[in-house]
Amino acid sequence: MNRKGLVKYLIISIATLVTAIILIFVFEAVSTAVTGYLNKKYRAAYEAGVPEISAPWYKNGLHIVDESFIDELDAIKDTEKSLVTIGSSLSVIPFDPSVAGTPGGYEYHFLVCGNGCWKSDRELYGLYKASAAGDSDVILLEMSFSTFRDMETTITRTIVDKWGAYKITEDEETVRASGLLSPLYRINRCLISIENLWELGFDVFTQTVEKMQTGSDRPVVPGNFRNDYFNYDFVAESCNMTDDMKADLQSLIETINSEHQLIVWIAPIPEGLAATDYGRQYTEYVENEFIPMLNEKGIPYTDHMHDYKDSDFCDGVHLGYEAGKELTEKLSSDISEILEK
Repeated sequence: MNRKGLVKYLIISIATLVTAIILIFVFEAVSTAVTGYLNKKYRAAYEAGVPEISAPWYKNGLHIVDESFIDELDAIKDTEKSLVTIGSSLSVIPFDPSVAGTPGGYEYHFLVCGNGCWKSDRELYGLYKASAAGDSDVILLEMSFSTFRDMETTITRTIVDKWGAYKITEDEETVRASGLLSPLYRINRCLISIENLWELGFDVFTQTVEKMQTGSDRPVVPGNFRNDYFNYDFVAESCNMTDDMKADLQSLIETINSEHQLIVWIAPIPEGLAATDYGRQYTEYVENEFIPMLNEKGIPYTDHMHDYKDSDFCDGVHLGYEAGKELTEKLSSDISEILEK
């Protein structure tokens, strides 16, 4: 290739790369706009008490449960006093910022995982320590039926690998990747958002085709905006509480408590789920082992495990709008009392 041809090749390559990057950011903006619109649409349905509907499920184009920790880590660093909730969708979906306030002057932030469990809690706390930990922060750790989900690989680890800004080692240590590749991590964040747009579009297409084939009058609702977890035996099948899991959870609690002010939140469990074999095992453990352990170690907690009945849950496991609003007020009040002591 002669020099003129080489120059032409480089110009075309650079132009192609620049165009691709511009398109990536354009599609990220589209994803943010579309998911924002869907949040508003289904939030109205959630507030109106439409069965199986909950919202919001996205924030700035990222899935609010599985991926939003990418942005939350920066938000925590920029907040003087952070109340960092670590847990699952059970913490963030029912949360109503309009009544939450700032208990003790602390602002809420959420580091959560969709299929949250003790393992994802450990990974999220590792990310927090590697990126955003502040001496004055308070950690609110969710304890729920989801804590003992049997997960080989968590959604959190999958997203961390896609993002690239951090790495979770084989020893379960979280380390920050090279800052020289920050532009690449930003592009990866865009691609994660674009993937959400693709998944929502494909879900709409799939449901539309199925509706045409079956003649169903069931409305098309994409993604997690509609869930059905009322089959509690099926929900319980994903959980498996073992002595090793209990020990790992206690180790995580002891670690957090030695490094930050810790408050444990015992989340509501539906009556139907509590009546399953796993549900009975879980509630007995919380009442007979877990709470006594917290008391022994002097770790403050707030217990809402039996505060709500099945009809308060919009989709079987997430509280409906009114119950979620009530819980937010209760939780904020409890936290304020604990922090004042």
